Amino acid sequence: MGGKIKQSQRTKNNVRPSSSGRSAELLHSTSYLTPGILHGGLQSAPLLFPTLTNPTLDQGVKPEFGICVKRLNKKDPTTKVKALQELNDLVSKGNIEDVLLVLPSWAHFYKILAVDTDCKVREAAQLCHGTFARVCGRQLAPVIRQLVPAWLQAQYDEHAPAASLCRASLQATFPENKLPEVINFCKEEVMSQVLDNIIGKSEKTMPKKSEDPEELEQQLQRLVAGSLQGLRLMVERLPDNQLSWLQKALEPVLSSTAFWKLPTHNASRVRDAWFTSMSQLVRRLGPALPPAVGRRLLLAAVTDRLAPSPSWRCLLQLVGAVPDWFTWLDKEDRINKRMLNLLEKGGWGDCRQLNDILLPLLSNLPEDQLTKEFYEDFFTAFLKGLQNKNILNSKSERQYWITNMADCLRYLSLQKYSFVAEVLTSVHRNWLKAILSNQKEDQLKTNLIKQSAKCMTSLVRFWLKQSKENGRNTISL
Repeated sequence: MGGKIKQSQRTKNNVRPSSSGRSAELLHSTSYLTPGILHGGLQSAPLLFPTLTNPTLDQGVKPEFGICVKRLNKKDPTTKVKALQELNDLVSKGNIEDVLLVLPSWAHFYKILAVDTDCKVREAAQLCHGTFARVCGRQLAPVIRQLVPAWLQAQYDEHAPAASLCRASLQATFPENKLPEVINFCKEEVMSQVLDNIIGKSEKTMPKKSEDPEELEQQLQRLVAGSLQGLRLMVERLPDNQLSWLQKALEPVLSSTAFWKLPTHNASRVRDAWFTSMSQLVRRLGPALPPAVGRRLLLAAVTDRLAPSPSWRCLLQLVGAVPDWFTWLDKEDRINKRMLNLLEKGGWGDCRQLNDILLPLLSNLPEDQLTKEFYEDFFTAFLKGLQNKNILNSKSERQYWITNMADCLRYLSLQKYSFVAEVLTSVHRNWLKAILSNQKEDQLKTNLIKQSAKCMTSLVRFWLKQSKENGRNTISL
């Protein structure tokens, strides 16, 4: 008659079912601090969720802040983005005392979110971080050493919105004249993180790794490339009186085998960042660059085929900063051969940058290598490169290529070698033959002739003026 009495749902060990509302209450009312992370004079207590690695919150943190911080530890990118957006609003509109209470937790999560696999999470993290920096201002000081390493590196995120937001917050917080002081103040922390990330320990030191192999690889690349760029910025902005400290601090990485494998890394952003950071190091140290480092760097630059523009710029920086760089070459003509190979293949697809490199490099080559045969081979390679499809199919590339060749001819005409007039005459005639005998379509041939005629006319005027001033023939047509 009365029927069976309905029993409530049983749970293991008679524990109450989980509830997000109850979790929020506990988050607000319970003080649970990770050992070693103490602030506000609170004592550590047993962890409520022992499996979580979150930093803990002060007892006075408001529940809405606490809920947002807890959600930052979730795996789902959408959950983290929403949590960051809510946290950004709370920080922007909240009381400064409430924001300062959650600041230590934010310092912990920022370095994790800055290298998250999802670009939207990184973008939202940088937006939220900018709000924290704006609201807290000088009161960021207690956690500044935790923030700066990831803050510097995040400027070079391949996701442009995230990188832009990071640069904007850094510039707004530290004006240009203050950034070197900040880097100097945090140099130990910056260097420690940079070195751990780029000498093969990045996977071990990564704050939160992705379980997907492809995402993990992207995360590692982002971490290493950002660390190299952070190293470049540190080397650039560190005060001069800290250069001795810098040299000593870099000894572990410059002697690491893993570091010297990075210029051949399969990711272009890592290769480019490596050569860029080494260029900056050469610029700051100059002749004080250790010979062992200079020798390995020179070899990496002249043998590189994967990062043409950064490696050539690194090579140019090296030959301009170290007077006796050529003594480090294992083969004297190695650079010459690479230059000829580069020209024959039509450069790397950016003739504008090529012009910035060729002339300075020519002026720094050893005198005994600048022979008549070298210049003949040099301009022959230039004319051969003009037949490359990448050059012919682009109007701007054709124009820059021809202009580059004309500038190199002008440079040669200013030299005092006995063979200058002979080489100039030969190149000028071969140039005419190359464009007039070109079998390409009429429009392309016409454009080649017009651009070449313009450069040739300018050259001939320059040579005639030079002949009158010097009283000698520069060229005979």
